[in-house]
Amino acid sequence: MKRILSFLLFFAMTTAMVYAAPVVDITEEKTLITGVTYKNIRGLYSSGWQDVHIVTADLNEKHLSLEVLKNNKGESYTENTLTAAKNNDTVVAINGDFFAAKRGEAGRGSAVGVEIRNGSLYSSASVAESMNTLYKAFDENGFNIDAFTFDITLTAANGAKDKVKLINKYDDLTGIVMYTSDWAEKSVGSVGGIIEVAVDKNGVVTEKVTEAESIAIPEGGYVLSAHMSYNTFLLDNVNVGEKISVDIVSAPDYKKIETAVGGGAVLVRDGIAQTEFSHNVSGRNPRTAIGLDKTGTKITLVVLDGRRTDARGMTQKELAELMVELGCYSALNFDGGGSSTMVAEVRGEQSVMNTLSDGSLRNVTNSVGITTTLGDGDLAKIELTSPKYAFVGYSAKVSIYGIDEYDREMNVDKTVIYKTDNGTIKDGVLIPKKAGKAKITAYCMGKTATAEITVLDKPTEIYFEQDKVSLASGKTYIPVLMAKDKNGRMVSIDTSEVLMKSSAPCVEVVDGTIKTVSQGAAHITARIGEISANIQVLVDGATEIGTIENIKIADTMNTSSELGVGGYRFAVFGNTKSNGTMFDMFVMNRSTINMKKVSDFQFFLGGDVHTETLNHIEGTYSTAKEYSCVERNGDTFITLPNASSKIYTDDTSVWSNFCRDVKNSKGNLFVFVDRNFISENETEVLLFKEILEDVAENKNVFVFGGGFVNKSTVENNVRYINTAGFFPSVTLEGTSVDYIKYVLVTVNGDKVTYEYKGAVR
Repeated sequence: MKRILSFLLFFAMTTAMVYAAPVVDITEEKTLITGVTYKNIRGLYSSGWQDVHIVTADLNEKHLSLEVLKNNKGESYTENTLTAAKNNDTVVAINGDFFAAKRGEAGRGSAVGVEIRNGSLYSSASVAESMNTLYKAFDENGFNIDAFTFDITLTAANGAKDKVKLINKYDDLTGIVMYTSDWAEKSVGSVGGIIEVAVDKNGVVTEKVTEAESIAIPEGGYVLSAHMSYNTFLLDNVNVGEKISVDIVSAPDYKKIETAVGGGAVLVRDGIAQTEFSHNVSGRNPRTAIGLDKTGTKITLVVLDGRRTDARGMTQKELAELMVELGCYSALNFDGGGSSTMVAEVRGEQSVMNTLSDGSLRNVTNSVGITTTLGDGDLAKIELTSPKYAFVGYSAKVSIYGIDEYDREMNVDKTVIYKTDNGTIKDGVLIPKKAGKAKITAYCMGKTATAEITVLDKPTEIYFEQDKVSLASGKTYIPVLMAKDKNGRMVSIDTSEVLMKSSAPCVEVVDGTIKTVSQGAAHITARIGEISANIQVLVDGATEIGTIENIKIADTMNTSSELGVGGYRFAVFGNTKSNGTMFDMFVMNRSTINMKKVSDFQFFLGGDVHTETLNHIEGTYSTAKEYSCVERNGDTFITLPNASSKIYTDDTSVWSNFCRDVKNSKGNLFVFVDRNFISENETEVLLFKEILEDVAENKNVFVFGGGFVNKSTVENNVRYINTAGFFPSVTLEGTSVDYIKYVLVTVNGDKVTYEYKGAVR
């Protein structure tokens, strides 16, 4: 899957115009089959962080069609979209119409709107004209979106007439409702003042019952139901043995329609995003929608996640703007919320592509799927997947997958021959022998693919992804061990290739696998040369035994250096303390004085910075309370507010300015944030890091943050430096003042060093 990082350099929003394009985003896209593409956009829109799943399908490709997917048990049965996709072998599927669920009976419900499949009418339109329909006529190539109206007349043997309210819907039965044999095997039942009349395929009444359990619906026939407190037509005019008729008229004419499925509001009409809707589901929610181009042959399926910090969901108005941005000439809103689901076939397996807001699949009344008449295609080419980095002497796994003649990904289970110019490779496992590059070539079924891995010299740091794990006795566990080189480039290392030992007999380590023996706690230590990593294993609820500090090789820039000609220094301090006690005043005054003696300017970072304690510094200090970008001595300094545990707080300009300023940064780049963990939003953290890593290939990049530890780390050429400052536990009886440190940064052109120094001396 191709992944693209993008952002808008210039973003402006006024009351007259709303931008539907993201300010910054990570986009992943792939071809599902010829004519169908999938795209996932995780980005910041004017509406906030969104996670958007988009499929475009060109129905001009003769092998593609759009179909309504339905539980084969009948119209009154629901099923989730994943099951529907599997049962119908779809390329992609999304949930469809709004529906009414039957109370007290799971798996039953009925569509609110129209449903026509293969030219047969299965469900009429809702009485409410606020709903709309996606449909395709037999004599047209493309789909349309419009409201359907139905006029259904029942004529009794005595000539009396009445209207049929609906076809195949759960209803309050205030009017006559028709249930065809497509509904289910049996009717809804007549208990509680309801009358039911069964009619066979010839129009002859075979049963007339009240206060009875469900009756069988005649094959090819139907049952008419009504509540007698509202309508007595069936009671007064219809009798067993008589012949009756039902005439159905609709606009558009349902007899000319090949496929139709109901939805809610029209979101886009004639290329214009609508601002008022016939049917509105208020608030920001997960959403599902379908869009058409002007010809109605190019389909856009959209599922929008919601109810997460990195996926707020959209209002209908915002969704309408998004559909226009995606090129839709018309668009229809489908059911959303917990129903919103997108399923796609990838390498022969149907998979849910979005994150379900309920945490599990919801049964829905119908789904919409893109199907193909193409069978399995012949292998056209192979693609190699490989890690970006590997370490000398440690294994790196590669694999291949195929692309068939229809651009569809496929698994390749044939024999593959691998070759490399650096080290050895067998069964897809590369062990490189020297730092630099390793070119890998794969051969399979007459096809060739190549990939290149950057081989790193040796790890300077290793760590377990989890530093603590709880297990029951008799269990096994393979931990994930990560390694970094001096520039913070990360690689996962197979634990079977590393020396690992247990501190207690309750836990054993065999070939990199942790095996629990009995109740107790142990430290597992992994070593590579002089560096080590530790994980605490608790068996059968054992009490924690504390952590052991990992040993790593210090960052080469974490050192002191002399100030050269034209160089400068700045200091960074964490949380400050208000002037509450004489001790607090002494510590803060001493810290700021010491910092000012050795630096040209200072930064104070953290969620608890008291500016009133810093007034004596006389304006040479900065905080990260507001966004700013300044150039000093040919270098770029950015302050980025995140004290609320996130960067975006309803103002997209902060992110657009940050993207622009990072891209245009001069010299060394220094970024200052209050919270060292950047954001609680995973997408925001990922974008923040990738934007900085993009420029760190060509310049020094440092991120300084406040927190409760004095600690630095390097990730993909970016240095993240945290300073605790003066936090609450530092008192005469508490944490020693020796822990209060500041970071002194020395800049001599492109030679930058940093060191932690005691603030109180």
